[in-house]
Amino acid sequence: MKMKKIYLLIVIFAITFNVNKLFSQLIDEENPRIKEMKNEWMEQSHRIEKPFNWKLIEFSNQAAFQFDLINKMSKTDKPLQVNNKFADGLITAEWIEKGSNNLAGRIHTADIDFDNNIIYAASSGGNVWKGDINGSDWKCLNNSLKFPDIRAVKFKLVNNANRVMIAKNGQTGFYFTENEGITWKSATGLENAANWGNIKRAVFGADFIALLINEWDYTAWKSITSVYISNDNGNSFYRSSYNNLSQNVCDIWCDESTNNFYFLNGDTLNQISNLGKINKQSIYNSSINKVKFRLLKGSVNNSVLSLITAGNQGDSTFFYESSDYGKNWLLKSSVKCNTFETNSFHVSKINKNIIAIGGVEVYKTYDGGVVWNKQNGWGEYYNDIKTKLHADIPSINSFIDKQGNEAFTVGTDGGLYISYDQLKSVNNISLNNLNVSQYYSSYSYKGKTGITFAGAQDQGFQKSIIDSGSTLKFEQTISGDYGHLTSSDGGDHLWTVYPGFAMLYWNINNPVMNAAFWNFEGKNWLWMPPIVADYSDPTSAFIASGGSTSNITNLWRLTQNGNNIENYIYSYDFSEGNGGNKITAIAQSPINYSYMYVMTDNNVFYNSTNDGDSWNKLDSFKTPGNHYFYGNCIIPSSKVLGRIWIFGSNYSSPGAYVSNDNGKSFIKIDSGLAKTLIYKAAISEDEKFIFAATEAGPFVYSVEKNLWYNISNEISPQQTFWSVEYLKESKIARFVTYGRGIWDFKVNSYSGIDENEIEIKNNPELNVYPNPVTKSALIKFNLSKNTIGKLSIFSLEGKLIKELKSGIFESGENEINFNLNSEKNIQNGIYLCVLYLDGKSYFTKIIVNKD
Repeated sequence: MKMKKIYLLIVIFAITFNVNKLFSQLIDEENPRIKEMKNEWMEQSHRIEKPFNWKLIEFSNQAAFQFDLINKMSKTDKPLQVNNKFADGLITAEWIEKGSNNLAGRIHTADIDFDNNIIYAASSGGNVWKGDINGSDWKCLNNSLKFPDIRAVKFKLVNNANRVMIAKNGQTGFYFTENEGITWKSATGLENAANWGNIKRAVFGADFIALLINEWDYTAWKSITSVYISNDNGNSFYRSSYNNLSQNVCDIWCDESTNNFYFLNGDTLNQISNLGKINKQSIYNSSINKVKFRLLKGSVNNSVLSLITAGNQGDSTFFYESSDYGKNWLLKSSVKCNTFETNSFHVSKINKNIIAIGGVEVYKTYDGGVVWNKQNGWGEYYNDIKTKLHADIPSINSFIDKQGNEAFTVGTDGGLYISYDQLKSVNNISLNNLNVSQYYSSYSYKGKTGITFAGAQDQGFQKSIIDSGSTLKFEQTISGDYGHLTSSDGGDHLWTVYPGFAMLYWNINNPVMNAAFWNFEGKNWLWMPPIVADYSDPTSAFIASGGSTSNITNLWRLTQNGNNIENYIYSYDFSEGNGGNKITAIAQSPINYSYMYVMTDNNVFYNSTNDGDSWNKLDSFKTPGNHYFYGNCIIPSSKVLGRIWIFGSNYSSPGAYVSNDNGKSFIKIDSGLAKTLIYKAAISEDEKFIFAATEAGPFVYSVEKNLWYNISNEISPQQTFWSVEYLKESKIARFVTYGRGIWDFKVNSYSGIDENEIEIKNNPELNVYPNPVTKSALIKFNLSKNTIGKLSIFSLEGKLIKELKSGIFESGENEINFNLNSEKNIQNGIYLCVLYLDGKSYFTKIIVNKD
């Protein structure tokens, strides 16, 4: 759901189990500026040397992990053995899933197997789920193998095997499993699109699969829109046709009972067979050309085909119908709503007059568009989560059962719904262990075991009061997006932020839980600004909510006054007259509360020794390249005053540092850390280990060994890990993910390194000589052991230019030749050389400057 502003807050009241629910009237659903602020923050915080793109690096991190995991899967048809020893044997631990088990996040699309009453769902976190059609017995089929941006999921019986297939947009590809996700296989023939491309649509006919893909033509050096066809149930694909048009004006659709599909490309509609033969072609001249983004659906009734297109124009969607195979198109209707995603528009497969479109909410018509009705207002969900749709609608689908009846599914930002009466009513089937919550932050109450709070993406501020040892059930107390949960008294007073206001909860463990709010009064604040509770007064917190004017940057102190929150603005201007610098991290010493710390987005560190009344600007970072660091988190030591750790972007400069002199100087501590962004870090009780939640997964740092370790295993999910807290009493590092909920890294023991457990590790440094490359170059790196890997050259846009080697790299020095004479399509410019090895990616810059 788009970010919202609070205008009216209604009184808190007690409900069952003494849990309180806060209902609010929220408006301004679209608020595009908040969305822009989030995108700006994402780009700025993932700071990287220009002209490189952090998304390409994270693509490489994920691809390296998947390359390694799929290689392991290919060697067995059994689940991979779980390893519970981490960090060279320093830690013995287990991963435990904590939920939420009842408040699902975004679902992209779904499919139904009526023969077995099974439903398949694809989540925003890149996971495929299998469950009973009534919403029970959900099981994740690819927990450790993320498939980003799934556009289609399909079940089919193939050679007596239950095959589940997915088409994914992120790292474009088509994958399938026939053993409940123990192994996944990828289709052949899509290598060019996988190098650079995206899937708009996948359709499944009687005996074929067709994909509409935007890919790169490396010969003509331009993007093209292509159709790929598979006649062997997704084992392989071939390209049947392509054009130079924008993918926005193209779409495909098929009647699933036939072996033909329709390809709408600009002003032409082709009927194409599963063999790629064009059976019919219609060229039209219609007002349909006015719409900039076109979607194609069809409906068949008594063998009569009706094709319907939907196109966004301004804030409305227009619908056109053709009953003569695309020769003529007539304006059917329009509705003031834009599609949320490609799959957000649907026409009944058996009744052309039943049309549904999903934006923030679902609009539907039963008479071909004469009358449109809203399914329900987004706010109705909070009073009735079982039968009212959550806001934001990525998909609407329908399926015909064995009796010829049609069932609809609706994917939302709050889970999956099903309807058996053409959307007259819906039923939420994601209330029981469809664990796809998207979290920004968590806080575990210290006063009573079992109370946990979480801030979610579009599923609000949540509270769980009972921990039975399995996954947690949460209740949403207020809707929206919440992060940076913080408390200085164990959770009796709990602060958090929403894009636009700060919130304080108190009396958390009492039957009546109270809340107070403070709308940001500052100017030029970050999307979700940092806030930390004051150690000296738990009813107060420090927040970076912009400056008193748009030209300065201030630190603010919020203090509870009854049911209100008052603010105090510190006078110091952290922008130093620049006007654009913003505070990105705040901390207070747990030893001496007068010691405070601030980082700004121009990589400047400040300290104060007098409660923030005055500040010292420290020249902590003088070495070249450190201006690429963006600080997200500051951890002051609870044992040594003046010792501080800071964490942030690790792409083009170190992403972790330690200071032993109160921030006057910092020492980098990034050995073993992936090239990624650290969102949040938390430290163990003895300060020997630091756990980090990163874009590339969970990591731990051994202070004694000065080394980072990836602590993923066969149980933990492959996701973005957004936050982490350390529960000292139970030795748990509690991580939150953006797609698979909360996960505990439960430490059973800390110990010294077991020499028998130490694995010889590769730590290659890529070197290119000569660089710039004029004719050819040698790419050199040393390995400590023989390892299966891959070495590739990418453009800065993420296009695969050349795969130099895939297979076994031998121990010792490796030399790979990069010859420009055989690569005619490589132009002068900057490229990225990436090595996938041991589930990690390593990269270096290559400059091409032909003679």
